[in-house]
Amino acid sequence: MQQLRTKFLFFYSILTISFFGCSNDPIISGFDSDAWKADYKGCSGTRISQLAIIKANEQKLKGLDEMEIVSLFGKPDRADLRARSQNFYWYYLEGGIHCKNNVNGSDTSMVKKQPLIMKLRFNAVDLVTEVEYTNK
Repeated sequence: MQQLRTKFLFFYSILTISFFGCSNDPIISGFDSDAWKADYKGCSGTRISQLAIIKANEQKLKGLDEMEIVSLFGKPDRADLRARSQNFYWYYLEGGIHCKNNVNGSDTSMVKKQPLIMKLRFNAVDLVTEVEYTNK
């Protein structure tokens, strides 16, 4: 009888862990994740066109973990690890000198301009705590 109870508890534990371990991809209404991911470093201009949607849903981003952010926005354009296990993901929202069409400096307006960047700050347990938009 004890052996049966142990097997039941083990099975129930595995079932519970698998049920709560599964998470759905985060959904932001009106946001085109595939288009965002296809716009490498914001060079095509698709990311900046979705900025209003992101800003309107900024609170939904806070509290998401690293894997949820990657499923939503794709691999970050830049990642920084800072003190106290803080991590930053950078996503370029618009093109700049990093874009292929500006390698030779053909578009001088983009060469001189710093691109707009979305920075996501993760805390020590890999949850987004801050969303910042900057040109630095």
